Amino acid sequence: MISQETVGEPAALRAAGEWAGGIAQAIVLLRRPDAVKAEIDRRGTPLASLLGLPEALRRAPEGPGAHLPPRMLLLLDSACALRLFEAEREVELRLGEEVASWRAGTVKMTVQPGRGRFRPVEIAYGGEQLVVAAPWRGGAQAALRLIEERTGFARAPVF
Repeated sequence: MISQETVGEPAALRAAGEWAGGIAQAIVLLRRPDAVKAEIDRRGTPLASLLGLPEALRRAPEGPGAHLPPRMLLLLDSACALRLFEAEREVELRLGEEVASWRAGTVKMTVQPGRGRFRPVEIAYGGEQLVVAAPWRGGAQAALRLIEERTGFARAPVF
């Protein structure tokens, strides 16, 4: 379920509307790094745009990230827990199978600096780290900032 305060791109927000697990605060479409490169290659984008991709997005995924689906939806729920779903369909996004979830305080998401249409996003939990690609525009940018803020806040010490 989404509320008027939920942030994300329109297609991702529609997908969050079908989630029955509570209220979504933010949702963003993520891609495995090699899927971004494949999309750029498929569209025939000039080589110059590939050079604009940060190094973290030019490398093949490794570790837990190598087993992720090519397209995912990252959802921040009302309890500040993160949920990672496979994204079904190309045009009209749908929430697929839940790939991973992390309770508040056990995960930290960080958007890495860069330029261009995609940014590397690190999801750190336990001793593991996933690196994925996220679009950097409009509602996606707002959703990423909110998730980064909330996961950082959840890890802050309480005095």
